[in-house]
Amino acid sequence: MQPVYERAWRVFCDSRVLSRLAWFSGLRLPVITGSDLTARLIAHAVEQRLTIALVGPTATASTALASKYPGLNVVFHTPPMGFITSEHEVQKCVDFVVRTKAPLIFLAVGMPQQEILAGRIADHPQARGVGLCIGASIDFLTGKQRRAPVWIQKAGLEWLYRLLSDPRRLASRYLIECPRIFYLICLKRRKR
Repeated sequence: MQPVYERAWRVFCDSRVLSRLAWFSGLRLPVITGSDLTARLIAHAVEQRLTIALVGPTATASTALASKYPGLNVVFHTPPMGFITSEHEVQKCVDFVVRTKAPLIFLAVGMPQQEILAGRIADHPQARGVGLCIGASIDFLTGKQRRAPVWIQKAGLEWLYRLLSDPRRLASRYLIECPRIFYLICLKRRKR
């Protein structure tokens, strides 16, 4: 994933846990939550009468989003599960984004699929607009999923709230994949 992130125009830290770990290493890493940023950009799109393109959310989610934000012009494409392993399906996503010419593109197909797809879209010479990898932001905005209460977010425990709300889907991410950061930090400190 490193080459994808290195080519990105902007990379934001969405994790209070990661931000605190960075602080202990002497780095200042401000938190910009994807869901809050997405909500602000969608509100701006309504004000400016901009079209937004969604890749991932269903027709139901897209309609719910448009209902929550009256005046929002939404176009969407819902690729099938596992689309990232099919060159044909990935190309359909890229073609959709290029064809819509939307100034704001929200990729909500999960990590790392959305980051890989963002790289593919950026490689297309006719791609325009700003693309953001937003994970479950649309689900939060439409009420399909509930965000943790603000005090839990500020305590850096939103991951635990999400894990408890959907353990089958998130256990591997939060209990196996994410803790690798502690190993990487230890390796870095040993090298010093």
